[in-house]
Amino acid sequence: MYLLKVYISNLTPKTLEKIGLFKEMLTAELGSGYHLELVELLKNPMSALNDDILVTPTVIRCSPKPTKKIVGNFLDKEQVMFALGLINP
Repeated sequence: MYLLKVYISNLTPKTLEKIGLFKEMLTAELGSGYHLELVELLKNPMSALNDDILVTPTVIRCSPKPTKKIVGNFLDKEQVMFALGLINP
């Protein structure tokens, strides 16, 4: 089971749309083998400090270890899945 966190600055309709597309991408690749946590920086700044988040959006694969992060656009399926270690090259 993969544990992923998506850090965003605040929740807007456009952000919700992108998160929905990201979930579809994850489900297509991993089925139900993941849990996605959405973290709004404005509501939970301490979480961002704990995970060393400097820029949003940021996606973190928290488990399995080692932790992996990507910053910026997370909708390019192949790049995101490879960078997070969710698929093999």
